[in-house]
Amino acid sequence: MNSKTYNLRPNRHSSTIVHQEYADQNISSTQQPLNNRPSRHRSKNKQNSNLHHSSSSNRSDDDCHQVDENNPTTPTDSDDNTHNLDLILHPTLAPVAFLRTTPHDELIGRRVLMDSARGVFLGTVHSIDIVETSPIFQINYDDAQGSDRLTLSMLMAILLPTAASTTSFYQSPTWVHCRKVYNRIRTLLLENAFHPNDRGVLAQVFGYKQPATITSNNLRKKFNDLSRKWHSDKIGLDSPPWVLYVTKHTLLALRFLKESFQLIQGTEEPSVDPPALSEFPAYRTESFRNACGLSAEIPPLSQDDEGLPTEAPSNNNSNPMNNNNQTQPNAAHNAQQAQDNPGDSFEYVDLFPLSDFFISPFQVVDIIPPSLASKWARVFARVTTRLIEAINSNEPNNRDTKIATALRWYGALPQVFFRDNGRNKERTHRILEVRLDQFLGGEFSMVINHWRSDRMKRMGRTIKSRKEIKPIKKAIDLVYDGFISRATSLLESFGRTSCDIPAIHQQMLAKHPQFNGLWDTIPQREDGADTIDLSHIHAVIHELDPKVGVGTRNFHADHISKLLDGRMTDPESCSALPLFIQLGVLYLNCTIPSWARILLGGGLLTPLNKSPPGIDGVIDARPVKAEDSDTSVWCKALQRAVTDRVRATVIPQQLGVGISSGVQLYTTGLKLKYEEAKTLDLSRILLTIDIENGHNSFDRGLCRRNIISAVENDPTLAPLLLGLQATIGNPTPIYTRTDLDPSGIKYLCDSSQGGGQGNALTGPAFCLTIDSTLKETETLYPGIEVRAIQDDITIFGDPLLIFGEGKALSFITDSLLANAGCTPKLEKFKVLGTLPHSCDNKPAYVKQPSVQHLDPHSGVITSYFGLEVCGTPIGEDGFIRDWLSTESKKLSATISTMTEQLKNLDLQVAHTVLHYSLQNRSDFILSTNLPSQTLPFTLELDNAISKAYASVLGPELLSNTSSDPDYCNDPKFTSDRFLLKSSQGGGGFRPLHSHRAPFLNCMHTVLPQALSIIDRNTNIITFHGLWPSLQSILGEDSFHPSKRDSKWQYFYNSGSRYGTELREDWLRLQAQRQALLATLSPEDNLKYSNHGPLICSPESFGGGGDADNTPLPLGKLHKSIFDSLQTLRTANVTHRALQLPRSDPRRMSFLSSCQDKFSNAILKAMPTRNILFSHHEFQEAVATHFGIPSPICHPVLGQRILNNPKCTQLRVDRYGYNLKTITGATGDHIRTLHDNIVATISSSLSNAAISHRGGPYRTCKDLFSHLIPQNLCEENDRHLQGIIPDLMIDATRLIPFTQAESLQGVISLVDAKTLAPGLVYSEHSNTKPNEAVEKRSSAVNTQYHRHAHKLDRNLHHTAPGTLGIIEQELNTYGHSGRVLGAVVGAFSECSKDIYTIRDLIAHCQALRLTDHLAMDLTIASGIFKHQLTHHWGLTFSRGWARLLLQRRRDLLQHGPASTPSPRQQPHHRDNYADAFLRHRRRPRFSRPGPPPRRA
Repeated sequence: MNSKTYNLRPNRHSSTIVHQEYADQNISSTQQPLNNRPSRHRSKNKQNSNLHHSSSSNRSDDDCHQVDENNPTTPTDSDDNTHNLDLILHPTLAPVAFLRTTPHDELIGRRVLMDSARGVFLGTVHSIDIVETSPIFQINYDDAQGSDRLTLSMLMAILLPTAASTTSFYQSPTWVHCRKVYNRIRTLLLENAFHPNDRGVLAQVFGYKQPATITSNNLRKKFNDLSRKWHSDKIGLDSPPWVLYVTKHTLLALRFLKESFQLIQGTEEPSVDPPALSEFPAYRTESFRNACGLSAEIPPLSQDDEGLPTEAPSNNNSNPMNNNNQTQPNAAHNAQQAQDNPGDSFEYVDLFPLSDFFISPFQVVDIIPPSLASKWARVFARVTTRLIEAINSNEPNNRDTKIATALRWYGALPQVFFRDNGRNKERTHRILEVRLDQFLGGEFSMVINHWRSDRMKRMGRTIKSRKEIKPIKKAIDLVYDGFISRATSLLESFGRTSCDIPAIHQQMLAKHPQFNGLWDTIPQREDGADTIDLSHIHAVIHELDPKVGVGTRNFHADHISKLLDGRMTDPESCSALPLFIQLGVLYLNCTIPSWARILLGGGLLTPLNKSPPGIDGVIDARPVKAEDSDTSVWCKALQRAVTDRVRATVIPQQLGVGISSGVQLYTTGLKLKYEEAKTLDLSRILLTIDIENGHNSFDRGLCRRNIISAVENDPTLAPLLLGLQATIGNPTPIYTRTDLDPSGIKYLCDSSQGGGQGNALTGPAFCLTIDSTLKETETLYPGIEVRAIQDDITIFGDPLLIFGEGKALSFITDSLLANAGCTPKLEKFKVLGTLPHSCDNKPAYVKQPSVQHLDPHSGVITSYFGLEVCGTPIGEDGFIRDWLSTESKKLSATISTMTEQLKNLDLQVAHTVLHYSLQNRSDFILSTNLPSQTLPFTLELDNAISKAYASVLGPELLSNTSSDPDYCNDPKFTSDRFLLKSSQGGGGFRPLHSHRAPFLNCMHTVLPQALSIIDRNTNIITFHGLWPSLQSILGEDSFHPSKRDSKWQYFYNSGSRYGTELREDWLRLQAQRQALLATLSPEDNLKYSNHGPLICSPESFGGGGDADNTPLPLGKLHKSIFDSLQTLRTANVTHRALQLPRSDPRRMSFLSSCQDKFSNAILKAMPTRNILFSHHEFQEAVATHFGIPSPICHPVLGQRILNNPKCTQLRVDRYGYNLKTITGATGDHIRTLHDNIVATISSSLSNAAISHRGGPYRTCKDLFSHLIPQNLCEENDRHLQGIIPDLMIDATRLIPFTQAESLQGVISLVDAKTLAPGLVYSEHSNTKPNEAVEKRSSAVNTQYHRHAHKLDRNLHHTAPGTLGIIEQELNTYGHSGRVLGAVVGAFSECSKDIYTIRDLIAHCQALRLTDHLAMDLTIASGIFKHQLTHHWGLTFSRGWARLLLQRRRDLLQHGPASTPSPRQQPHHRDNYADAFLRHRRRPRFSRPGPPPRRA
């Protein structure tokens, strides 16, 4: 037999070890010089040796070589009669730092385990002696039990792995020691030699070299030491069952020996029974498996059992990786294959536990760089191909083994390739590429070794409690990342808690009731109706949220998105997405074995606080569970494919499946039915039914039965049944985060009841499960209407049919429990009656909510009844108004509190949240309640939002008065301008009472869905109505296309308040339109009077926006209405602006910014970390944008501005214009602004890889210097000043495109200019947007050519009418020598040349992006235009604000009236301040590049 050993050689490139086999079988390893032994297998890459773990030729640990104590220099042969000693290491143990070829000194201090006939002894390598050129190692045993001298080969047989290489108890040397003692006890029991009074027995078991040295004290100490290592509290209850069994019974036997010996010594009596042979079955036998409680389906434990905890049964105290409910592959064969093969084999992963690949302890890169999309797709395709081949394999004896190998790779894809080691972004991306390249190059062991090394470091770390980041800080970061909704949800939530808290742990277990039943295998249908359809997967992937939570594998959404969006360059990468879809089909049609589906389908649960902790510290939490994105996407795609069929099955009772605005239809329909019954004086009740943990607790067996019944009626539902078999047919594990385990994850329980929380198939499954109950209730009790949104169920009808024994309420509660396994929560049942006596016979457990109002005049208390359904009130007016009043106070408090929290840290973030989120909070409430009821609600919220805007941006914006007596014309101009869209120069404020119509939009969207539409020619129903009984209110066939002109007529005439107020709401909007048209000029009035959706009559609204009344899609009406009104408002404000004085800052600012995207970015752009505003900078930028007085100039109004006495002397004005325009000032502030603009453009050109000069790095100063006579060196700079451009852009090598034509094919010169507010803005001709900057831009080219002509004439004496050499050189640039004028105005508006440069950069960046992503070039270019517009716009606005702040600081006299000395200047700090600032963290203000160089 060939003997194998480890040769662990150092490597410069990786911490690796190389497996070698001795070439000469007849020569013992101890008979050859260590460095001259030949090897049969060599690494393919000598510089990158690979790690190979190997076991000892499939021998048991109990058969390892022993040392003859009588002749310690000679090894004793083991059962296989080989003379070569193997390194006894389990294949799943981490690499050990033992090197055959390293200096032997490195072995000093290593631990050894000697298993001899006299006992099991632990020791340490103490020293090395060289005897006849061979090393001899001195081993000192613990507790002064003597020593041994061993050769190298003998040491290899007993050397233990290093402690740093262990990841858990069952992969540690301590576990090896425990098993040795277990086997020794079994041997003694077999030989009937287990006698506690025999010191020899104690010596063998406890590890004493000299039995005579045993005393009660040192025996107790020995036992306590072993208990600290082996006790279940120390090793963890989540260890595999066989580990818990061995440690438990070994410690019990040791306790018996210790206490029996102490009894002999007269100290204490044994507290445990003596061990029995039946309690110590042979390791890895059938009896041992039974003793451990392993399932009969689990194969016998193999040599690598402790490395594969997948063989353990499922229970709440064991790792669910062990719960497969089906025989899992035993990795022993594959592990041996990996050991026998060279290192770079795909099967190399079999050396490591399966669980390690599905529990990731790492943070991973969740957004893959586009440049790596193709390589990632190739890696994914290669792994998935192997997995699919294994799944489709026809080898029954080897199929599971192959699946396990490929599944290891697939499960570990995120952590193996995308784990984040905490380096900077660029370096991390380079490391990711190296890992992908290594895999594609076949260096599998290297990839795995590095992963394993990082995993060991992670698992060996000291566990520290997570530092909770303050919610406000985390929310601000989310806003900067573009996730506003997540940020607001975080601020409104009560945070998350931890399952490490016992009470929370029990709450989460209670939310997931356990049941051991499994689904029987569903046979394949012969008609093919159960074919899995994933045709919607592309749309699902496009809609993925990159920040959505994932499971234990860390398979993020973008990991899948890149398979779709990446630009694939070869057939292998192109196959990645089809393979992903194919794997999803195999997953959902149950072709993948159940044990593998269980591993893939595990979820990660996070407990969230429902409310703040109580006074007594009690926390109530709710669970939120996430699956990994691959299984989630497959289930979502299948759910979309079956939604139409599920909806057709469960309507009209269930409105929660695939129905647009289903909740609005649900609540509106109930309100209409309630109103109709009250109007007709009918006794009716509305009863709400609550189900306890509805989606988490329904019975899966009953669910299967009900869906099978549905499939019999509609075979197209068969794919859903098959998908549910794949996802909930077997219990799937649920994990949660923990601070008690280095991995950060621990097992909670199995999901064995209800559907998977967060899984897309759970909703349809639940609806089909309860569907028969809802339909039978209506069938058995005619006149009763049952409606539901998922588990929110209501019954409406005659109380005589609902209350009482054998009535509808009794039937539906009993049926929900019997037919669906759903437990009704009786204490949460609520009822509302239409008449005072309607609820007289209600059961005692049913509540009847009401509110009481006290009349202050009469002192009478009146009760108003109602209830809340899906977040909207239904009932009497008094109840609804009270509910709305309460909600308005809550929302107002939320707006105020959140705004104050955010603005104290980041004013721009506060505005963004207010603008994009907080002012839209009430849409649902306004859409489901009457406008007359919500009027006080809207006024209170408008007031709260107005105060929030005033707090963030300043009170001037929404004031109806002017604070400047010089410009008091049209005092409402600014407040009306603020109501315009931010893209049209406004502030984007939308008052609820005037700029919104959610009720009208809701009626237009949901009511047409209530009634069926029948084709009158064929009598075929083309649309099945969702609430047929509403036809008595809406009118039969009212929404048929033929009745488009009168579709609302019947509703208006029905007498319903909803119809009346709907008509009034439409007339209100038409009145707004007429009022706006009246303010326009005759030309504009004629232009807009015949267009827009509001030209329709109230009876036919919902038509088109032109005279032909073309119908609009549902959901587009509201946008169409208010877009048309905004157009009129913009025209109105523009007309009013032209009526203001030419010097009015409001006029100048509006005409400059109303159509300029750069200027409007200040309120439209999302915050970015690259451009951070201080509090004063943001408010000043906003004030400048709207032309209102400067907040920072108000305290210093009228102060003299310090400048050169020879220049014009100015004082501070209200708007800060004098500070911006003053000449002769020190500080170089204008130059700083100018250089910042140039640096920003230059940085963007560099990012787009566009060749250019200029900016902070490469000056353009020498472009014309060779044309200036050198004998005028002192005057060279003066002559060149007027002809040195700021940028030179080389576009000669760029691919031509339709935009930025003035830059294409030429080398262009660009001169950047700033335009301060001055006469150029107030000239009479400035009546068009951006006219001032365009005028300045056109002057740039003229000035350059004029200066070139002047230089030719003065320096080269060029004759009049002749082109000189300088002007000729200038004409070689651009088109016909045109110099581009990049002008940034005082309101951050920009000239067309800046737009041209932006378009060029966006196009080049889009070209680079589309090299890696499969994206349309036009779309990509639009994205970059948007980014550049916002980035530059914010930079320019901040630059002007900083200019004003710096000049206020440096050019005003602070303190005494005397002129400050240079030492007292504001920009000079004393030494103490300098020292203080040097030791502070740098401010978070970033720049687009290094500081601009000064001339």
